[in-house]
Amino acid sequence: MKKNDVLLILIGLFIAAAAWFWLNGKQEPTEGTVVIYKDGNVHTTFPLSSDEIITIEDKEGGINVVSIKDGKAEMIDANCPDKLCIHTRPAQKNGQSIVCLPNRVVVEVKSTEKDVIDGVSE
Repeated sequence: MKKNDVLLILIGLFIAAAAWFWLNGKQEPTEGTVVIYKDGNVHTTFPLSSDEIITIEDKEGGINVVSIKDGKAEMIDANCPDKLCIHTRPAQKNGQSIVCLPNRVVVEVKSTEKDVIDGVSE
């Protein structure tokens, strides 16, 4: 590769990174609710704007602790063997979820904002 090829690749990577940061930075926080499901049924619902710590327990000894704070919902503790749900990023945008399969708990963010339909989607 020549010097100009490397320079062209670096410029392309810089433009791609700048576009990614610009598009991700423009998204506004979701106004919505956090719906917590246990065994496929709605366990509880809270506004995303609230500051809550919710403990979900079942008869088999499964325990999950969900924190809702600063417009984000995250699993802060669980007694499942793999702890993948704790290491999942916080859910804050419409449709994002956190799943704990061993304890059968799902935390999902649902937006209360009305979907905008453009001319093509109609």
